[in-house]
Amino acid sequence: MERAFVYLCAIIFPLFSASILVLQPNWSKVFLALSVVASLLGLFSMRLRRDLYVRVLILYAACAVFVVSKLVHDWAFDLPMRLDRYLSLVTRLTIAIFFAAALANKLQLMLRALCTVSAVIVIHAIIGQVLVIFLEPSDAPLLDAAEANSFTYYQIAWLFFYSQTMYVTDTLHIYRAHGVMWEPGIFQFFCNYLIVYGFSQFVGSKRRFLVALGVVGAIVSTSTMGAMLAGILIVVNTRFSWRSIVVVGTIVVVPSIFIFANKFDLGAAQSLSTVIRLVDLEVPLHYALQFPLLGVGNDSSVVQQLGVHSYFLDYFLSAGQQELLSSYINEIFDTDRIFNTSNGLLSLLMQYGVVFTGVYIYGLRNFVKWSALGYSFFILILFTTFNEPISLTPLFLWMAVHGVLMPRYLPNAMGARTGRDGIPLQSSLQESV
Repeated sequence: MERAFVYLCAIIFPLFSASILVLQPNWSKVFLALSVVASLLGLFSMRLRRDLYVRVLILYAACAVFVVSKLVHDWAFDLPMRLDRYLSLVTRLTIAIFFAAALANKLQLMLRALCTVSAVIVIHAIIGQVLVIFLEPSDAPLLDAAEANSFTYYQIAWLFFYSQTMYVTDTLHIYRAHGVMWEPGIFQFFCNYLIVYGFSQFVGSKRRFLVALGVVGAIVSTSTMGAMLAGILIVVNTRFSWRSIVVVGTIVVVPSIFIFANKFDLGAAQSLSTVIRLVDLEVPLHYALQFPLLGVGNDSSVVQQLGVHSYFLDYFLSAGQQELLSSYINEIFDTDRIFNTSNGLLSLLMQYGVVFTGVYIYGLRNFVKWSALGYSFFILILFTTFNEPISLTPLFLWMAVHGVLMPRYLPNAMGARTGRDGIPLQSSLQESV
């Protein structure tokens, strides 16, 4: 029963955090409700250590104090307030606490199960990328009209394959692989997790297979962050050996230059994404500095209340890009998009303040220590949350809350003995595998 619950979590975390269906409000509500059910199932079916009950109560009380303080803060500064968003935050924190408690004694098994699921996700997406060559696209199922128009969809034996179009030049385009994930920049997390886990837990052919699979997935995703992280993770985990640097330069960097260079060329169609990301960094950071402690409220109308201006955009316009950018001003300054910025950590800083964000980052760092996957895992998590609006999804919030829930210092038994696959053997705090 416990092993089944762990693998259930390994499956639902990516689906509920990064699936393309998360883009749909109705599906998001369904996933949130199912997460509540699953977390309660784990809480009552898993064997918990006694000290965890005390930690859970203390952490939940701290979350309650934060939410109440946030309410008072937003009311006192007359910031926009939406009750459903406070309730959503409370629900997400509760789910993450329950999952963290239920999986506390099964962390190594959970990480291994997540590796298996990640491999399936990446292989599925690569297969979809091949099928694109031979199949005609059709309307995307399960998506509303607005989102369906944004994705190319292919169907074989009722399996879903999605991709996005990226223009390398004004006439040449390629498909960006991301399988069932809603963004290549999020899909790359599962690709690069295979690299991290392969280096940390395996040797020989298993390590080579996972690393190779992760690299191929990162390249076909054409995610700038994904390719960069793949190179960094390989170099870091090989201790900066000259061979790994040559391999990364040959296999990852060089093929990526042609594909990615257009993102920084304002004459290309894809360049609008670069402008938007720069504005998404500048404007929310300005808001965060105005209300650093607990953030700017929880409603996107605060963007209109505080006003919006971008020095980055002033620079681009002064550089002779008026013709390209003037047609997209409304899209660049979209209120909802700026408030829900693509930078997940900056979104936390802007909406919830430095207190919440600081605890969140501490939790991620402590989670990585307990995972025993090394500093490269922290690099992967941090850069992914920095680049995508994924910080409060079940997968990443579980990681952060797990780190906060567990003690700062690992007992000496942790990591002292390992099994054949590199997974720690049973100790007072972890399961045997």
